[in-house]
Amino acid sequence: MGSNNIELVSLLLVILVFFLEEIQQEYLIFENKKIPPTDQKIERKNWHSSKMSIFFRILFSIVFEIVVITVYSSVVIDVFLNYKFSLKHPDINCSLSVLFYFSVIALLIYSVSLIIKVIKKR
Repeated sequence: MGSNNIELVSLLLVILVFFLEEIQQEYLIFENKKIPPTDQKIERKNWHSSKMSIFFRILFSIVFEIVVITVYSSVVIDVFLNYKFSLKHPDINCSLSVLFYFSVIALLIYSVSLIIKVIKKR
């Protein structure tokens, strides 16, 4: 994995983290809102539309993370098959590749837990 690829995947990881942080802030605001009664149709519709907005943004994040994991899996499999562990001469690119891959998996788990919270909010 070349230096340009490390820079690209690092940039993707940073963008993904900032995107998820923005979604988290929006979710916290949404979570503190009370569900309007059924007789308040406009407020109820606005509440539902904000819920759907958060849901689809998280869903987009999950799809993006799955695509990154799928595309990047061949590189990580190659690293696991061909990488020789050495404390004297560590391979930084391989280590960063594995770190990036597991970071995206962790963000995927976080996104799935967040979308479950949104779905359960009634």
